[in-house]
Amino acid sequence: MSGNPFPEQENSNGTYASDPNAVRVGVAAAAIGLLLFGSLGVLSGVQEGFTSKSTIMMLIISFGLLAALTHIARLSGRNLRVSDDGIEVRDKRGNLLSRLHWVELARVTERRRMAQLALWDKSGARRVLVDQQYENFAVIRSRILAEYAKVFALKPLPIEFRNPTPLLLESLIFSFFAAFSSWATWRTYQQGQLGLSMIFFGFAAVGFFSLFNLYPRIAGPSELFGDRIVLRTLFKTEKIDKKRISGIELADVANPHGGTKFSLVILKLSDGKPVRITSKFGSIPEIYLTLQAWLAQ
Repeated sequence: MSGNPFPEQENSNGTYASDPNAVRVGVAAAAIGLLLFGSLGVLSGVQEGFTSKSTIMMLIISFGLLAALTHIARLSGRNLRVSDDGIEVRDKRGNLLSRLHWVELARVTERRRMAQLALWDKSGARRVLVDQQYENFAVIRSRILAEYAKVFALKPLPIEFRNPTPLLLESLIFSFFAAFSSWATWRTYQQGQLGLSMIFFGFAAVGFFSLFNLYPRIAGPSELFGDRIVLRTLFKTEKIDKKRISGIELADVANPHGGTKFSLVILKLSDGKPVRITSKFGSIPEIYLTLQAWLAQ
């Protein structure tokens, strides 16, 4: 491969505020969810009592959405500054919240499919959090990965792809959705509502499928070898020879429902459709830099 793998980072110095569109979408989605589940919780409490399982579930979701709404509102006034020296975050009053010099950068991790990057120093005790809601997030991310690439080293092959954080936000959501749908299936079946019970059963099946799909290691390890990469999911195994890969790209896919972006690595093939590697295989920054170094060998 040739060329600069981080083309957007060259003019990245500057101060970045929160993207107002991202803030509005996030606040609106959380507020609508809070209103919906809060109303359902109150209604269920009036009808079945506030100690019933359905009421408790609705209230738990409402508290989670309230926490998300508070988090988005709190971050909306922050500014992020990128310079040749390092990166820092300040609150709306200009007070310094966190700072990291580039020479101290030792590791970059990600949360919620690159919606938030965490920059760590060599001791692992200090970090700077960079949320997706900052304007020009792609430029900021490109600069961070360019600086991380300077200290990144390819691990000895073969390398097994695995998510360092088994408990994902999505796994909690899908687990709750599947459990609630299973409970609703049984309750409606007991009440003789067969049609509604089948609908909830379908929801439960989708919830469990989505949950298991987050953990492809159930089907076996996905690994990187000297001459090939093997990607395994629940129903498919892809073996891609290194000589077939013509390039690698870091891309974002917008989520129209939540307003966030799902980041992934795209392998461009010389003789077929591109292969998408998502965060269920591991940390996107680590996978991207690992494949960059692997292809350069």
